[in-house]
Amino acid sequence: MVNLRSNNDALVLRHQPYGEYHPYIPLPFERMPRNPASGEVIVLNIETEHNQSVQSVWCLWSAEGKDLSSRIDAVAISKDESLDHWQVFLPSFSGCETVHYRLFAENKNQKTESEEFSFLVSSWIKVNSIISVEDTDNKLDIRLSTERSGLYLRLLIEPDSGKSLSLKLLAVQETSLTTSTLTSFSKVWDDLEITLKNGPFSFELSRKSDGLQLKTQRPLKVLVNVDGEVLQYHLCFESPADEAFYGFGERFNALNQRGNHLDNYVYGQYTSQGKRTYIPVPFFISSRGYGLWMKTDRQAEFDMAAARPDSWAITGHAEGDSNLELKFFVQPQPFEIVKAFTDLTGKPKLPPTWMFGLWMSSNDWNSQAEVIKQLHETQKQGIPASVLVIEAWSDEMTFYIWNDALYQKNLHLKPWLY
Repeated sequence: MVNLRSNNDALVLRHQPYGEYHPYIPLPFERMPRNPASGEVIVLNIETEHNQSVQSVWCLWSAEGKDLSSRIDAVAISKDESLDHWQVFLPSFSGCETVHYRLFAENKNQKTESEEFSFLVSSWIKVNSIISVEDTDNKLDIRLSTERSGLYLRLLIEPDSGKSLSLKLLAVQETSLTTSTLTSFSKVWDDLEITLKNGPFSFELSRKSDGLQLKTQRPLKVLVNVDGEVLQYHLCFESPADEAFYGFGERFNALNQRGNHLDNYVYGQYTSQGKRTYIPVPFFISSRGYGLWMKTDRQAEFDMAAARPDSWAITGHAEGDSNLELKFFVQPQPFEIVKAFTDLTGKPKLPPTWMFGLWMSSNDWNSQAEVIKQLHETQKQGIPASVLVIEAWSDEMTFYIWNDALYQKNLHLKPWLY
């Protein structure tokens, strides 16, 4: 919400915690991060106007269940011809708190205050150890304990006939489960071996034929809200310095995504896309000879050795029943991995032959005369174009009726006419 006074003599104080919910471009008076997690420093961005010069801005905040409020003065960070920008730095919280705050501004004559805002602090919880392993011929059902009392995870691991492996994580709320004395566990499926270890919990996938080893690095974590609901899962794996990563849908920044932080988010960036895309796919192939698909249509994050040069990590949102499903493709060749992936997702239909020719287009071809001129010039120069795109959508002065109009064919007596 925005506190905006229409009276030209009144102080104007703006703060909108979620802004416009833009995934990449925040407003200058948002809360950052919008949904804080434990350990994160929280910045309240504030905007005031020059119609009445503001001398000071501050925040009063309190954690729910505590009577004491704390005051933090804002810092003036920039100004322009009509606006001043301020920041309040709230402390980081331990997690699972509800925090309320209100903003104030004053000069020597006036004082104004915002409505009350609040946010919930979620908490990252680490997986501790294995409690039990139920081993059948075609599935492992593993119970895992966490740092949070009463919160457990189930890890389901299941192979298929095509050298792929499904991993499914589910949150389980239990009053108490017996602690296991199990220190490690191994399971072999044909060419694949799964190894689980305690102290702390770790997971390793090995391919015996060529020695490929895919090991977790750092504990598996889940993001939990105030009510104990699992919101996200975070997994991290070791990565040698020469490992390359390819995929993630249509990307404009690079072929090898090592060193980049990518998200699975549909966004229509017109030009200078960078790492943004409107055709994301949560799937990649490693140069080491494996692939990964996160089975989700929700936002997800892929840290491909960006934060740490020795590991890659994924963060996925929990689905409806608090689960996250991954598919590891352990076929050694990229063609085999792509085939196995599209066997699950569906094969693309082969386009008509003309689709594979040279395409030509321009926003400047905004008349029939110009389009025909370019066609003749293309033929004259011997350019083997098979598609011409008329990108005259930005021509707001012309009214097109192609979709609704009916024409009689002229049997090619007059070219370009119907």
